[in-house]
Amino acid sequence: MGKLSVLFALVAIITVASALKCYTCRGTQCDSSSNWVKTDCGAGGVQPYTGHVHACMKHTFRDRVSQHEMVSRKCLQAQKIGNEIVQKCPESDGQTVKCDICQTELCNSASKISVGAMAFTGTIITFLFSRLV
Repeated sequence: MGKLSVLFALVAIITVASALKCYTCRGTQCDSSSNWVKTDCGAGGVQPYTGHVHACMKHTFRDRVSQHEMVSRKCLQAQKIGNEIVQKCPESDGQTVKCDICQTELCNSASKISVGAMAFTGTIITFLFSRLV
């Protein structure tokens, strides 16, 4: 059990030490994941404004001119009150269809894994690791 605690501590330290990574792309470039660029939020040591955190955004919107549905993925500094992100997506892109803002590694991808699925996966990995030790 002690080895397992050390493993979780190392994972936590590595996660905290690394910058948040998000996908970036805009418009028709977002149609294919091969066009998504992995970006470090806060690259160069840029710290978020007071009351804000680095976050990833996936903004699906209807373009004002063409009326086509488009997607924008990017890093942003999101306003956070307590444990809740209260940031809204920009209306300057167009009419919002869907807006997701998140704070986990590359979380603004096309698909999402629910917290339940992550917990289940973590349980399985822990079980398998304990069998090996």
